[in-house]
Amino acid sequence: MTKKKQKGSMTIRETVKKKKTKKKKKTKKKKKDGDVEKEAKNPTVSFFKLFSYADNYDYVLMAIGTLGAIGHGMSLPMFFFLFGKLVDSFGSNQNDPKETAEKVGGVS
Repeated sequence: MTKKKQKGSMTIRETVKKKKTKKKKKTKKKKKDGDVEKEAKNPTVSFFKLFSYADNYDYVLMAIGTLGAIGHGMSLPMFFFLFGKLVDSFGSNQNDPKETAEKVGGVS
């Protein structure tokens, strides 16, 4: 049994093909004189002009964000520093368990 196609109905492939061809046609816009329209470039802004519309609330938020970024950036080096001290305390007192426990407790 073969299904007959109703007049005016399309398969999914035909519908997708038709949409793709419509999209391709829309991408190039021509002006009246026949030249292809160029895309507008984003204007660049200086660093100080960027913050010219900031108010006090914005400055407070930027300061909090800067302090948070500094704290976040310092966390890994501080971890390495403290972990190194911890490992050194294990190695330097390996023969005396009580002194090792004291040194590890001092680091942690």
